[in-house]
Amino acid sequence: MGWMDRLLGRTPPPEPVAAPLYADVGVPDLVEPLYARALVLAVDRGTATVDVQPPGRGSFRTELRSGTSPDSFRGLVPRWHVPVVLDASDPDTVVLLEPPCGPDLPLVPDDLQHVRDARDLRTSELTERYPPPSAARLSVLMEPTASAVHPAWDALCFRLGLLTTPEARTVLDRIRADGNAWQRAEEELYAWGPFLPDDPRKQVGTFFAHLDSVAPREPRIDSAPFWTFGVAALMRDFKPEETGLKVFERVMRPFVEVCGPLPEQLL
Repeated sequence: MGWMDRLLGRTPPPEPVAAPLYADVGVPDLVEPLYARALVLAVDRGTATVDVQPPGRGSFRTELRSGTSPDSFRGLVPRWHVPVVLDASDPDTVVLLEPPCGPDLPLVPDDLQHVRDARDLRTSELTERYPPPSAARLSVLMEPTASAVHPAWDALCFRLGLLTTPEARTVLDRIRADGNAWQRAEEELYAWGPFLPDDPRKQVGTFFAHLDSVAPREPRIDSAPFWTFGVAALMRDFKPEETGLKVFERVMRPFVEVCGPLPEQLL
């Protein structure tokens, strides 16, 4: 505002106000899309407080805002993780994948079904426009904070934590299309797999629990194969000399075909 404007008592034009960003509505333009996991801390009507955990970067706390209805976050489970996509150039932009819609029921109210339909369409649009990173890409992104013990397994588990329902169903479809071949490879893998410490093995299930507990939709998703993917990667990362590469590749093939390549350390 110049001195003449001040002399004449003119007021400056108001600053433009950005439209509010809702975590569960629309597909925003992201300059630097980055997939992350978000730990749910608290859920209120229309808001959710989460700790966002990007791969290889420090976590930060933010509040997600609902734009559909005050109850659109109703299925979020405190102390559980959910996948999100954010703009790394503007960390305030955090978008929830597959906003939960409460417990699965044989019949749901029409308004709830409309929210679900919008959720699934929006998640598909997000993942098509901004494809999720492969485990191989995640291993690169996670390198600054990578574990010295099992870095490739960490990357694979992070990718499991980003799975959407359509991806998970496609993986299971690939396994079914294999007939009994995949089950035979799984049995062979477990038959001579190395001894593994309990703590990492138990952690595997926490990375894909969101498919069943946070974003459920009938029919239920069979979680056993995803457990096998995580344990197989742990075997290969922990004791590669005791885990045959051919059997490992055969077990992991359905996952790789849908979700992209694995970290080099596993191959």
